[in-house]
Amino acid sequence: MSPTISYGSRSLDLDRHNAEVRDMWQAYREGHPSRCPIVFGINPRLYLQDPRLNTQGITFREYVLNPDVMFQVQLKHQHYVRHHIPQDQEMGLPRSKWGYLLGRCDVQQEEEDTNHGWTVYVDFQNVYEGAWLGCPVEFPGHNESPYCVRLLTDDEKNLLFDRGVPDPFKDGGWMERNIRTRERLQELARNTIFEGRPVSEEIELSGTSTDGPFTTYCEVRGAENACLDIALDPEYFHRMMSFLTEAISTRIKAYRQYLGREIVQPTFAFADDCVELLSVEMYREHVLPYHKRLTEMFTNGQENFIHLCGNASRLFKTIKEELNVLHFDTGYPIDHGAVRRELGPEVEIFGGPRVEFFLGESGPLLSEAKRILDSGVREGKKFVLREGNNLPPRCPLENLWEFYFQAQEWGQYV
Repeated sequence: MSPTISYGSRSLDLDRHNAEVRDMWQAYREGHPSRCPIVFGINPRLYLQDPRLNTQGITFREYVLNPDVMFQVQLKHQHYVRHHIPQDQEMGLPRSKWGYLLGRCDVQQEEEDTNHGWTVYVDFQNVYEGAWLGCPVEFPGHNESPYCVRLLTDDEKNLLFDRGVPDPFKDGGWMERNIRTRERLQELARNTIFEGRPVSEEIELSGTSTDGPFTTYCEVRGAENACLDIALDPEYFHRMMSFLTEAISTRIKAYRQYLGREIVQPTFAFADDCVELLSVEMYREHVLPYHKRLTEMFTNGQENFIHLCGNASRLFKTIKEELNVLHFDTGYPIDHGAVRRELGPEVEIFGGPRVEFFLGESGPLLSEAKRILDSGVREGKKFVLREGNNLPPRCPLENLWEFYFQAQEWGQYV
């Protein structure tokens, strides 16, 4: 008998669901989906910050700094998501090696008895880049996500220049922890069966891509100072952006070689959330040259992917045309229909209701989902509905189940 999961009056036959989702993604990639896909952006924050799940009271500090804790939390988190949160992903116990990867779903047909198991990865959240460069990392009270403390004060603006680009492997800090954590996770994976399934030893390092040179600038210098540097000390600003771009590219190259991967790949996926602080003109002059440097270094120019939280949609057209970005993972607030009309039907867009809607009553959430789906964003059949952006902890399951089933109906292509 096929396993099922349910919530209230809703239920999913997992074998049927997984088969339908594989077929749906195949049709989506071929350009003729029956409906728009529905996924959620979820990370172990969902588990750590929900006392109903994190009954042991594990802190972010323990999770980030202790590989054994990281390993167990990720497995428990994945098991919870696979059995409670409906989406267009494989659900239930893992069977096949397919899933949501770099903004797209790569599906591989596997033999029924092939079992690739659970996956874990080195998770330093969003502090890995600043921490590698020397920023102190704070773990705030109430078990909030860690953050980097500003490193470069006005009195020590040249500190990074004096130190030089840190070694990606022997920096005396976070990147050495990165390697050690991966090695320990691999050791644990080799010796673990979780819920009757093995754990893959293919473990991703932290820092194989980038949160973006300008966002890193804002992290090490402070966002206000970064903007003031553009206006008051542009020579320093460009010297620092060049340094950070060199550091980022040095690390990515080193990690790709370490992991046995090609340095130049078909797609370069990156983020740079803080560009939302800039006008189109400021972005073109002060950040675009460094984005070009990265994309030209790491991709053969086929098509690229970017994640941008916040109200950065005014930059999308420039980013598409100058960087050949054809996949946009959006945050909020954006006008989804206007973005589609500006970018054209050939561009893939990920987006949906902002996260606050998922925490309240289901009515406003469903109304917002329908409004977005009816905005024209589905033109070209390259829209993936998700939350905007990153599912919040303690979100009512009722909202997620209603969102998934209603959006399937509203996202149909006639």
